[in-house]
Amino acid sequence: MFYIPPPPLRNPENIQADKTPGFIPEVLKLLRICSSKLRGPREDARGGMQLESAMLHALHLCECLFDPYQTWRRQLSGEVVSAKEKSKYKFSPASLPPEFSDFFQESFQAGGQLPETLQLRLIHLFGAILSGSK
Repeated sequence: MFYIPPPPLRNPENIQADKTPGFIPEVLKLLRICSSKLRGPREDARGGMQLESAMLHALHLCECLFDPYQTWRRQLSGEVVSAKEKSKYKFSPASLPPEFSDFFQESFQAGGQLPETLQLRLIHLFGAILSGSK
């Protein structure tokens, strides 16, 4: 039996470093819609679980785009990521669109109404953005 490694989460060679990928505003729109529906009255539990799952996946995608070398997650696990190692990184993270700050503000102001797993993922995304930009 052959071992086939999983594909990388992102191939930075085919993404222009100076431009925000065109789908990020659409992902942000998806996050906003899911977030508003989760904060509103729910008709069925299954729909809420699907919305939460969609948000978790979209937030994970953003985390991978804004911290392509997973610096945040590596530091959380106790690994020390030196400045020397960071200087060897070939690709910069995707540029952060200005609408993201509004999304964070909306999400954390209404944070008590979002499920805890989403609140935690939002905090990890914020950490990944900060770590990935250094």
